[in-house]
Amino acid sequence: MPRKPCLTCGTLTNGSYCPTHRPRSKRHPARRSGGAQATFRKRTLKWWGERCIVCGSPEKVQAHHVHGLAQGGTHDGEGVPLCRRCHRQVDAMQPPG
Repeated sequence: MPRKPCLTCGTLTNGSYCPTHRPRSKRHPARRSGGAQATFRKRTLKWWGERCIVCGSPEKVQAHHVHGLAQGGTHDGEGVPLCRRCHRQVDAMQPPG
C-alpha cells in the first residue's frame, strides 16, 4: 500500500491520517451523515450512468467528489463515477488538503 500524506498534517502514513490525527470513529469527520453520501452517489450515478468514466468498468462503481471533502467540497458538489481501482488512482494523484 503506497504511503500518502495525513489529511490533517501532511505526514506520510499508510491510511488517511497519521496516528496523532486518526479520528476515534471509523466515520470521516467531514462526511457527517451517511444519508448525504448516499444521495450524492445516487445523483452522480443517475446523471453519468453506472460505469467508470476512466476505464468504462461497471464493477464496484463509486461516486468521486470532484472537489474532495478534505479540500472543502460538499455532498452537494459535482461528482463523477469511478470504479474502485480508478478512484484510488485519482485520489493518489490529488494533493492533500
